[in-house]
Amino acid sequence: MRIRPASITDLPSIMAIEEIAFPDFERWTEHAWSDELVRNNPDSSVFVVEAEERAGEWDDSPFAPPVDAVADGMDAMEGAPAVSARSVDAVASFREASTTLDVFRLMTAKGVRRLGLATALVQRGIDWGRSRNAERVLLEVRSTNKAAQALYASVGFVAIHERKNYYGTGVDAIIMELPINDLAVAEVAGLVVPDPEAVSDDE
Repeated sequence: MRIRPASITDLPSIMAIEEIAFPDFERWTEHAWSDELVRNNPDSSVFVVEAEERAGEWDDSPFAPPVDAVADGMDAMEGAPAVSARSVDAVASFREASTTLDVFRLMTAKGVRRLGLATALVQRGIDWGRSRNAERVLLEVRSTNKAAQALYASVGFVAIHERKNYYGTGVDAIIMELPINDLAVAEVAGLVVPDPEAVSDDE
């Protein structure tokens, strides 16, 4: 498995995953992904797992859905054309601001699910966030996407909030958090007690 920063040459493969993984109203456009890939913004990063050749990855049906999203819970949609080749097997987009790292997108090609690619991308993003002194990671996931919630929980994320009907009636958004520096981890564990002398009477 080789994880690397994404480049603009990965755009067709990323869009193939995006278009199968999400309905129209939730998709990032090609223009949005292009901006994400070419922007010179030190506060954001996109990582990909390079594709590997695998014989018999998909069947011969022109409607065999080759990809699906891990993070946002959309199953591959019926009737979508198959993709014959791609440069990446998985992609993740991260942004960091004010010591918080946000996971914006995490998608894995269907033929390579359950091989640890998504977990590896999350860990790569966490490492990048730590290098920028991020203290926690936040993401949101559909309440109906139990597989993604289990994946994040296995990394150490915990649910901290729900946004009711965020994805439509009856489909909530689950906000999950992961502390990633020693102090934040200690605070979550209740091991850090504020120093009373450090708090002014005005607070």
